[in-house]
Amino acid sequence: MPKKDSDLFYTCSLIEYIGRKQKLRRGDVVQHLAKMFRQIYFDAPVLHCEPIAKNRR
Repeated sequence: MPKKDSDLFYTCSLIEYIGRKQKLRRGDVVQHLAKMFRQIYFDAPVLHCEPIAKNRR
């Protein structure tokens, strides 16, 4: 899987995880994370090395 595909997969997985954990629609999660979305995507190579549950801010 190319690097950018991996980063995108991580970002989508994070949105899915938060949505399930908080019982929110995925669109609502994206709206809440809109300001941080770019940072999450660019930090994905570092963040995806840890379990998603550990990356809570």
